[in-house]
Amino acid sequence: MVIVASSLALKRSLSSGAGVDGFFIGALGLGAFFSIFTYSMTGTAIRYICIQLTNVDYLKSKVVVHCLAIRVPPGTLPGPNYGIVAYPQLKQADRAPSPNLSGRTVTDENPTAPAQDLRTFAIVKSEMGENPWDLGAYRNWKSVMGDNIIDWFFPFNSPPCSSYVSTESKYEMGPLYQQLRFRYGLPEVSNERKPQS
Repeated sequence: MVIVASSLALKRSLSSGAGVDGFFIGALGLGAFFSIFTYSMTGTAIRYICIQLTNVDYLKSKVVVHCLAIRVPPGTLPGPNYGIVAYPQLKQADRAPSPNLSGRTVTDENPTAPAQDLRTFAIVKSEMGENPWDLGAYRNWKSVMGDNIIDWFFPFNSPPCSSYVSTESKYEMGPLYQQLRFRYGLPEVSNERKPQS
């Protein structure tokens, strides 16, 4: 807006024979400088959204190796390239109620209760530079900016990536999740929600 207004004012000044005004030249120069700065920052932000990385993540994106815990059925044995970890999940009946300071009753885990519903995970590594959260440029954009075009220009709602719910990850996993399963030969878990593609 400053560039257009300064250009029109400078053109009017020259066409009326008043000569070149330094104020318009200065405004035009500053407007051009800040436009280049703003457009480059906007372009960089759009690029990072489309590849599902933050500024800091991008700096190390070519050399980072991610370690992921992928859920497998109980009883799965470790493989030559991955280890297995398990942790107990207590059933609701095995949790003991305890009063908190406000007098209301809350449910805490009872450490003496027997472990139930063992959850088992294979710890695998991605290849260097692979991004397990990359959904593709369009889906990356929608996960950050929203599904509605109006939200892209008036971002008053929370982004979809902040309200994603799944048993596999806090954020939606990209195609690399299934590729890692296949690469390491990991069996599927029947009740696990599969990533959307």
